[in-house]
Amino acid sequence: MAAISSEEERYRILIIDDEADVLQTIADSIRSDRYVVQTESDPRRALDRLKNENFDIVLTDLMMPGVSGMDIVHYIAGRERADTEVVVITAHATVQTAIESLQMGVYDYIQKPFDAEELRQVVARVAEKLTLQRHNERLTRKNNRLLSHISTLLDISKILYQLNDENAAGEMVLDTMIEYFNLPRVALLKLDGKSGAYRFSLQKGFVGDWSGFSFFAGDQLNGQTADAGQPLHIPIRHGTLSVGEKKYKVDNGVLTLVPVVFQEKIQAWLATFDDGKKAGISGDVEALLSILANLIAPVINGVGENLTGGYNDQLLYEHIQQQIREAAHVLKPVGFSLFRFDVIYDGDKPFLIRDALESIQVKIRAFVQDDVEVVWRSVDTVLFILPEKDYFQSESFSRELMAEIESYIEKVDAPFHVIGSYACLGYPESGDDAASLLWRLWVKMLQEGLNAQRVFLENTMQQELT
Repeated sequence: MAAISSEEERYRILIIDDEADVLQTIADSIRSDRYVVQTESDPRRALDRLKNENFDIVLTDLMMPGVSGMDIVHYIAGRERADTEVVVITAHATVQTAIESLQMGVYDYIQKPFDAEELRQVVARVAEKLTLQRHNERLTRKNNRLLSHISTLLDISKILYQLNDENAAGEMVLDTMIEYFNLPRVALLKLDGKSGAYRFSLQKGFVGDWSGFSFFAGDQLNGQTADAGQPLHIPIRHGTLSVGEKKYKVDNGVLTLVPVVFQEKIQAWLATFDDGKKAGISGDVEALLSILANLIAPVINGVGENLTGGYNDQLLYEHIQQQIREAAHVLKPVGFSLFRFDVIYDGDKPFLIRDALESIQVKIRAFVQDDVEVVWRSVDTVLFILPEKDYFQSESFSRELMAEIESYIEKVDAPFHVIGSYACLGYPESGDDAASLLWRLWVKMLQEGLNAQRVFLENTMQQELT
């Protein structure tokens, strides 16, 4: 369970008893800096106060003139506001009233004469219950907001995967950052393959000296190293941003850089600049930008460039084209299954990615039979070619392989999670255009990956609540 803030909440307590001396004794017994204690000797007035004021805990006697303790219990139980806890204290207890009050949601039932320490412990338990309950409610609301944002980002990413123009995809990412996250200055800094520097590929709102801004992996940006694979928050004071020996004259504020990582390498950075008095973007926005960066990584990496209607991936294209040609010659089917594995881990241990992917490769070698051709596009993406297998047989092969890998990860209690996604197509039912078939494999596989990540995030958030 997520840690609760050490700053304790204060709780308003109303004590109701028609005997003034008992009322004072109860108040003195539980008085604490954590509680704001109010007392009421007139049960009618107490009921009016409950109608007009909010109390977290109510301690009430049962046998009182005019309005009984059970009337108080029934009123609280019938309200829409359901986070007021009731403790009944009475000298006239019967089994029936005890059962009835507990059925109405009373937290506890204490007999008079009561023990002061017992009463303090009961009230402390009530306060702890309310603390946990309200913490979970806040966490649930926050998680629901995050899931709503994530769903929107997934929908946006699905559109990105359909774009063949990388600049159009980049523009859509920046527009999302501006319109959805309300970030006035945003940019995409891509890795320049010739120089090895990260430079502005697209930007909105970065003017002046920012136009020449660039840096290399390992550079110090105002003392922070740009190679950790984690978001960077770079405070800029006195209008100076130092990058190694270079100095850029820019506004004061906080520059946030979120890495776009693909195949274990930072391919680009999403950048946003806050020139206000805040310490940069909020943690929630940073987390959502990290998700967006992960989702767009294949597009930013250039996977989406057009190749006669398909992804520009010559290696996979040539293998698919050759297999279709051979299958057509012998009048046999051939199945294709494209897999990708995303590794999620806690902490700053990037070597776990390599360890996880190497473990997966070992399991694949043990699982795959000799007649299946295995084409590794990269350390995390692989194409399986299944001669004389149709689409349905390819789908069955993929499900069994995925189950084998998931079972292995669970069995070894690995310090990471693997989110696997795959897509299957076959010749001749899917056509004989290799480029089109590869395009459809990529789009289906990436969209399956988005759904798998959504499920993983939902499950992770649910676990935080239990």
